[in-house]
Amino acid sequence: MKVVSSVRVQGREIPFQKGSLSTLLKAPDLVVRSGFSRDGLALYCGTVKFLGDYIFGDGFEIELRDPVLGRSLRHTYSLDVLNDLA
Repeated sequence: MKVVSSVRVQGREIPFQKGSLSTLLKAPDLVVRSGFSRDGLALYCGTVKFLGDYIFGDGFEIELRDPVLGRSLRHTYSLDVLNDLA
């Protein structure tokens, strides 16, 4: 199984990840790579290696591809970034 994803930043699709599920990163490795503090951080799953830096955007698309059966599953979502509410 292969994973391909992209981040949408101001209408532009930027390749974000591409790899095999067999290369999933473990949670501790993901935390170190992200540069985020462990304090208050919640991770819901592992991920394949990023193609570049961690990117924040206004949308995300991910596709899980099965090269053996020639099928895929795709999910997209959009974000509305809120201004500082404090």
